[in-house]
Amino acid sequence: MKKIILNSILILCLGSCSAQTSFIETSKKIYEDRIGRTKQYEKHEKFAHTLRKQFYKNGLLDFLSIEEPLYVIEGYDLETDDTFACIKNTKGEINFEFSSKSYIILEEPIYSESLKKMIINWDVEAIKSKERNKSSGGLDIIVTKVTFNEDGSVKNLKNLSFSQFDGTLELR
Repeated sequence: MKKIILNSILILCLGSCSAQTSFIETSKKIYEDRIGRTKQYEKHEKFAHTLRKQFYKNGLLDFLSIEEPLYVIEGYDLETDDTFACIKNTKGEINFEFSSKSYIILEEPIYSESLKKMIINWDVEAIKSKERNKSSGGLDIIVTKVTFNEDGSVKNLKNLSFSQFDGTLELR
């Protein structure tokens, strides 16, 4: 009986470690993919990667699941050097703001439900259509969609970049 319990505990621990390693590897792939596109934001992306790992280790991303896509939404304000970020799937989300070395977790959503719906549906055409009708200024937004293999490894990364348009942010 003791042997069965110990084996069960070992399997649970290994599964937990594997899931943690999988998310940390996912975050690293997002980081590498984004800096591979432009070195301009390398320091920014490194801090974002550090935050994602910290949030995961602290249990703030317990809604993550390999059964569905993960979305990382980050809007960068060039004037203030602030980034407004959301990590989400259909089961939950976390919203936070960060700059070069500090962050704050936000209680309220940053991005509008209509934008998040377009992102979850990966409706690039609708997003680009709305972007064309925007005024100048605002956030430069990048969205990364991650899909997973059954073993938790990254199957596919897709990125979408666009500029803030009316209806992008939640009214505060």
